[in-house]
Parts: sequence; structure tokens; C-alpha cells
Amino acid sequence: MVKPIPGSMPNLRRLPPGCAYHPRCPEAVEATCASALPPLETAGNSRKVRCARWADIAGKAA
Repeated sequence: MVKPIPGSMPNLRRLPPGCAYHPRCPEAVEATCASALPPLETAGNSRKVRCARWADIAGKAA
């Protein structure tokens, strides 16, 4: 199940460094999420994700 991230979207003209969601993501790890844009990866059959922690988060849900 996809849970919404609380808060407002960042200004698209001034995105924060790293993952654009890290300032409001409860799963963010500052050293990882704020430093670089995560690579696009395949999760499951065909879903694409761009999150450095997606596997950890998916493991919590299982």
C-alpha cells in the first residue's frame, strides 16, 4: 500500500539536493537521501522507484 508523504511539494524551480522528497519523508536518512539523487530501479514486476531506501521500506511492510 502506498502511503502519502505529509506536507507540500517543493518548489520545482528550487528542488533540494538529493531526493526531492527527503525534507518531508519520514523514512529519509540525511546522509543518503540529501546527498545524491537515487538511481531509478525496478521494484517487483514492473514498478520503477527512485528511492535509496525502497527495499528497507518494502521489507517493513511485508
